[in-house]
Amino acid sequence: LQRLDDGFLKPSKLPAERRAQLNARFEALAQQAPHAAQRYASYRPPLKLEFRSGMPANAFALPGGTVVMTDAIVQVAADKGISDDALVGVLAHEIGHVVHRHGMRMVVEQGVLNMGLGLALGDVSGVVSSGATLLTSRAYSRSHEREADCYAIALMRHTALPTAPMGQLLLAIARDEDKEDAQKKDPGKGPAAVASAPASGASTADAAHQRKTAQEIASHPVWSLLSSRPDTVERATELERGHAPHCAKG
Repeated sequence: LQRLDDGFLKPSKLPAERRAQLNARFEALAQQAPHAAQRYASYRPPLKLEFRSGMPANAFALPGGTVVMTDAIVQVAADKGISDDALVGVLAHEIGHVVHRHGMRMVVEQGVLNMGLGLALGDVSGVVSSGATLLTSRAYSRSHEREADCYAIALMRHTALPTAPMGQLLLAIARDEDKEDAQKKDPGKGPAAVASAPASGASTADAAHQRKTAQEIASHPVWSLLSSRPDTVERATELERGHAPHCAKG
């Protein structure tokens, strides 16, 4: 998290009251998390919620229990009129990544792969430092996302909360991403062109800086880690229904 803070993440601009409200729901959710629903029943790291700005709508979990939610995803939910249950569902998904140790499993798996390649190629100089960069260079596997979804469904059901709002939020974000992709293909038209234009009273230098920052965020490896998977629509549909065929029944 410190490395990301030193990079492009910025302090949250959400009002303190709003952050406290969401943090209270996060803590209530964490306290009710059924340990039997996770792969490592005895693994109970202290869960902590952090808020940051500086990147698009998303949330992510770090090994050790820290979950980060961006201001942008809170704003998207508000703009779309989607209830806070959607944000709670996102947090349940990220708790799933933590308790299933997806981050650490990814580090170990990739570390073993790097070690094997290093030994085969006769170069292990970069192996020791590779673990620190893995979380910002590789996306969670599809199976990890599915496992976290199943955990979220189970946790939301356990706490008598709906999963439909989370599915609606995923779809809203996916649609916004599709619109952004379309604008990249034809940048001279649509909202993206307007958004990239200098605001009234803004200097050309300010506008250039904003465009550069947006490009850095869009191209940063972390965004590939957090971006919606290709099967977002299918996953969102399952979340709206509150069940998925690949999840254990219970």
